[in-house]
Amino acid sequence: MSTSTSALRRNRIAKATTKPRLPHYEDDQMNMLLPQGEYIRDWTRLSPGDRVELVQDTSLSYASVDTVAESGEIVWLLSEATGQRTLHLAEDPIELYQR
Repeated sequence: MSTSTSALRRNRIAKATTKPRLPHYEDDQMNMLLPQGEYIRDWTRLSPGDRVELVQDTSLSYASVDTVAESGEIVWLLSEATGQRTLHLAEDPIELYQR
C-alpha cells in the first residue's frame, strides 16, 4: 500500500470516528440559526420570566428564566421545547442572549 493510500484511509477512518462539530441548521435550508438578541454577560440583569436564547456547544435553543441567584452565578432555565428545567453556572461554556 502506498503512503498516499494509507494516509487517505487513516483520514477516512478519523472522519468516521470523530463527531462533527457542525452549527445547528434549520430544516434542510442550510440557514444557520444564530442568536438574534443582546448578549447577556451579567446574569443579575435577568428576571424570572425573561425569554432567552441559549447557545451551548453548537446548538441554539430557547428558554425562559425560572430563577437567578442573587450573585448572578447560577441561573435555572425552562426549555421552551421540552419544558425541562436546567441549572447553569456562570463558568459553564454557554452564552445567553435576551429575546
